Formats: sequence, structure tokens, C-alpha cells
Amino acid sequence: MRCTRPRRRGAQGTDPTPQALSFASRSSGANPASPRQLHSSSAPGAIPQIESLPLFRDVPVLERQLLFLRKLWICSVLFDFSDTLKSAREKEVKRQTLSELIDFVQSGSGRLNEQVQEELVRTVDVNIFRNLPSASHENTGVEPTDSEEEDPYLDPTWPHLQLIYELLLHYVVSSDTDTKVAKHYIDHSFMLRLLDLLNSEDF
Repeated sequence: MRCTRPRRRGAQGTDPTPQALSFASRSSGANPASPRQLHSSSAPGAIPQIESLPLFRDVPVLERQLLFLRKLWICSVLFDFSDTLKSAREKEVKRQTLSELIDFVQSGSGRLNEQVQEELVRTVDVNIFRNLPSASHENTGVEPTDSEEEDPYLDPTWPHLQLIYELLLHYVVSSDTDTKVAKHYIDHSFMLRLLDLLNSEDF
């Protein structure tokens, strides 16, 4: 299962290559709508260049919405976990950034504006709705064995996926979340795809 949102086109009609970029090089005047472009896949073999951003407590309150948005840019980058050593530093930056976003939402530090909420759901979308491995008994004609005898499958991306699910949970249950806004993005289609994941190894 894979998210099939259309790609945004650049001014010249070509697809952007969003993941191979350094967040440290972005100026404070960057277009806040640009994180949507980060959800396309990077070129094969490309290593996303991402850098740690300041902590929320280290920036003025008025700048925290934009900082939250930039942290979502980092968390929308997908990595190859088939090689544990590949992009190890960048993977850790993403893990730490996800933890910071969870803490921010959980703490009730401020209501997120609609643009940030849209991007939060989009970030969840691009991470969890992905190609899933088949269950061990599927396509084999063999009945599933006793779960106690079968080694459980652990998705190598789980260190990130677990935090993505936590971010979604805290966003949904937060008293600061405007349910009318949330329903625009966590819609019927999103919920159906989320229910499909209940049959996967994620749960």
C-alpha cells in the first residue's frame, strides 16, 4: 500500500528532488509552503542532507510555528533501512526531531495553525502509508503457524514509525487540536488506509 498523492510541479514543469537538501542552508525567508515538496522520493542512491534544528525553547514563541514546520520537513524524509550504517547520522536526527515534535504537541505549548496541521498529517501519511512486506504465511499456501513458534517480523523502520504513530496519537487527542480543521486532513480516505494497516505487521 502506498500513498499516491500527486507531486507538485516546479516552475519549469519538472519534478523537484526534495530530499537531497540541507536544512541548515534554508534562510529565514524560505517559502513556508515548500515542505510539501519533500514528500517525493529522492533519486536512487541519494543521501538526504539534513541538519539538526534549534530546540523550541531556544527560539521566540512567534517563530515556533515555522520551526515546527521545518522539523516536519526533516521527518518527511524517508531513509533506506536495509543498510543500518547508511545515513546513520541523518536517521538519528530524524528520530530526535520526531521526539521533539511529540513533546511539543503533548505539552500543549500552543495551538498549531492550519498550515502546520496539514503538513503534520501529510508527514504521517508519507511515513506510514508505504509498501508493506507480506505476512510470512501469505502467498505460500501454508497455514499460519502458532504465533509462539513464529519469529515476529520487526520492520527495520520501526524506530521512526513508532514515533510517527505517537505523533499522530498526541495530535488527535490534544485539547489544542481544532477538530474541524483536523477533519479536513484526517478524512475518510485517510481512516480507511489506516484501518488497512491493522492487518499489517505494524499492529
